[in-house]
Amino acid sequence: MNYTYRLADNNDLELFINLDKLMRLEDPNMCSEYDENLYRENWFRYPIDSYDFGDIILCLNENQIIGRVDLMYERSYMNFSLVGYVDWIYVLPAYRGKGVGKRLLAEAEKHFKHKGCFKYYLFVAENEQAKKFYDKTDLVIEVIKTAQKKIN
Repeated sequence: MNYTYRLADNNDLELFINLDKLMRLEDPNMCSEYDENLYRENWFRYPIDSYDFGDIILCLNENQIIGRVDLMYERSYMNFSLVGYVDWIYVLPAYRGKGVGKRLLAEAEKHFKHKGCFKYYLFVAENEQAKKFYDKTDLVIEVIKTAQKKIN
């Protein structure tokens, strides 16, 4: 199949909402609560074209998002280098095992290079399908302990 890979922009709201609906149908345990009206409101409050700290790369089959990878960038004040983060990667189940996820990661890496990142991190999911996917990549899984605190 011939898929299209491109950066998301402000015109992609309906594509994102359709992906979200499909994700919930196909992977009901994967996502948290979802409020479509709130999502629409936030889309306009935080337009994707105004982000200077990240991007989203889409994989489309005709005019439907079948996968996406969310990227973030952060400058270190230790050595002033730019580091990339893959915040989230997702491919619809019907398209898994066809190279879409690997290509999304390759597109992410190309984009990180273009931005000037010298390395990137991927936030690792703990489910079995994700682990199988990571095993097929050249990513090095590290165990890094973090601490978190919710701010009220």
